[in-house]
Amino acid sequence: MNRHHTFVVASSLLLASCASTRVITPNMSGEVIVEHPFNIGESRSKYLFSLARIHSNDGDYDGAQVLLSGALEADPNAAYLHMAMAQLLLKTNRFAEAVEACGRAVQLDPKLAEAQILMGNILVGLKRDSEAVDHYRAALEVDNTKEDVYLHLAITYIKLFEYEDAVNTLKSLLKVAPDSAVG
Repeated sequence: MNRHHTFVVASSLLLASCASTRVITPNMSGEVIVEHPFNIGESRSKYLFSLARIHSNDGDYDGAQVLLSGALEADPNAAYLHMAMAQLLLKTNRFAEAVEACGRAVQLDPKLAEAQILMGNILVGLKRDSEAVDHYRAALEVDNTKEDVYLHLAITYIKLFEYEDAVNTLKSLLKVAPDSAVG
C-alpha cells in the first residue's frame, strides 16, 4: 500500500463516524478499500473530490470517475466538479462527454474562467475553432490577466484565417502584460 492509499484509508476511517450514506472507496484495481457511512453535507462532495484527485493522480481514472460521480450526486450544482469531470474524461479520450461535462460547468458558472478556458481547449482539440473563440473571449472578460488565453485565442484566430483579430488579440495582451514574451 503506497502513501496515497494509506491516506485514503486513514481519512476514510476517521470520517466513518460522520453519519448515514454509504460511500465506497475503490482501490487501484477497482476493489473496495473501505465502506463507511458518510453524510456531512457539502463536505461530502469536497471529500469525494479530494479522493478522486488522489485516484486520478495515481492513474486510476475509473476509480476517480466513480468518486467524482458521487461528488456530483452530492452537489450537482458545483461547477468545479463538472469541470473536474471534464478534465478526467479528457484523460481517457472521451471528448464528447468532456464537452458535455464542461458545458455544464460553464452553464452553472459562466464566470468560472478556468471552465471557459478548458471548454475552449477541448473545442480546439475537436477542430471546432470558431466555437472555441467564444469561450476564450468569455474567459478574458472574467479575467483579462491570463496571458496564455490571449495566446490560445490569437492562435485560434490564425487557424481561422482571421489575422487582424489575431494581431489585435496580441496587442491587447501587450497592454495587459507589457513584459510578456510576445513583446
